[in-house]
Amino acid sequence: MMSDPASKTTISSLDFLPSGSEMGRFIRDHDWLDSALGSPQQWSQSLRTVLRLMLNTAQPMAVFWGEHGTCLYNDAFRQSLVSEQHPDSLGQPASEVWRETWPMIGSIIEQVMTDKGAGKQINHTVPFTLHGRQDNTYWTCSFSPVDDQSAPDGIGGALVICNEITDQMYANQTLDTKCEQLTQMFNKASVYGANERA
Repeated sequence: MMSDPASKTTISSLDFLPSGSEMGRFIRDHDWLDSALGSPQQWSQSLRTVLRLMLNTAQPMAVFWGEHGTCLYNDAFRQSLVSEQHPDSLGQPASEVWRETWPMIGSIIEQVMTDKGAGKQINHTVPFTLHGRQDNTYWTCSFSPVDDQSAPDGIGGALVICNEITDQMYANQTLDTKCEQLTQMFNKASVYGANERA
C-alpha cells in the first residue's frame, strides 16, 4: 500500500516539534489558522529552529514572535504558569498574556524587537493572580533577539530565558528579618547592661 506523499510532507514539516515534549504536542494540536502566525507548516526556518531549541531545553524559556509578540513556551516555563494561564496563553499576544507585568517588560521586548540590543532583568517581581488572590514570584530573565531575514529590522522575535528565584528571595527576606530581630535584641541588651552599670 502506497503512502500519501502530501501526508508525508505535512508530517515531516512538523518534525521541529518534538513529540516527547508536552508543549510540542500542545503546539502541534493548537488551532493556528486564525492566529497571527498562521499554520505551523508555513512558519519560517528561524522560528522552527528556536522552537526546537526551546522545546528540548529544561530551562524555562518562552518566545514572543512577530509584530504581536505571539507567545510560545516550553515545558519548564509551563510549570510556572497558574491553571488560569495554561493552555490559554499559547498563541496569544504577549501584552495580553503578561498584562500584569507588561509595564515592566514591554520596553525590553520593544528594545529587542527593534534591534537595539538584548536585555536583562534581575530579581524581577512578577505578580500573578490565582483564584482571585494576588501573589508575587521573583525571576531573573534575559531577553535576546532571534534573527529572521523576512522580518522587519531582521528580528523575528524575542527569546526569553528565565530563572525563578522565588525561594531564594523568600529565604533572603527571612534571613534579613532574623538579622534585624537579633540586632534589636543586641541593642536592647547593650542598653540594659549600660543602665545596670550606671
